[in-house]
Amino acid sequence: MEGETPYKDLLRERKEPNYEFYSTVKFLFVLLSVLACFTIVFTQILIGVKVVGPSMLPTLETGDYLFVSTLAEPNHGDIVVVPNPRPTGGQYLIKRVVGLPGDTIKAENGILYRKGPGESDFSAVVEGYLEGTWTHENKILPVTIKPGHMYVLGDNRNNSTDSRELDQFKIVEMLGVVTDWSIAHKEFLTAVFGFLQ
Repeated sequence: MEGETPYKDLLRERKEPNYEFYSTVKFLFVLLSVLACFTIVFTQILIGVKVVGPSMLPTLETGDYLFVSTLAEPNHGDIVVVPNPRPTGGQYLIKRVVGLPGDTIKAENGILYRKGPGESDFSAVVEGYLEGTWTHENKILPVTIKPGHMYVLGDNRNNSTDSRELDQFKIVEMLGVVTDWSIAHKEFLTAVFGFLQ
């Protein structure tokens, strides 16, 4: 019959008179928990950054949006975001890690060489991400990376302010490591976040 409450619902209302209230409270609790987790992940663990400047060309361009993981440890070849020690320019710099604690690096005629801890000979670093010839400040005298530090260079070596000028950066002061998936999907992220601005 139309308009009558089904028997099953009447029994539930009699057994649990506050069922709808508790169901709503449970839903709101789950929703707030998901929002809290989302907020923590995207403000403390994965932080969005926008590339400004030509120092990472051709890998990254001005306006690219990326995510940085604050939990990741840097490895050779990773792109990291570090604080800018200069009073001018932006608050952060985005660069590529070429030397980690204990490494010794040098450059001659635009070719980067690295010797790991305990190694006796330098070997050329394969840098497939570079484009063109590295001519500006293309010589780096041998430097050993201090404990807790890293040596970073921009991919656009001819137009990058990096460890050649600013020295080594403390790993603990790094904002984070750019995630591989955000680099792979930078066009999509840039389109989405560019649209939302």
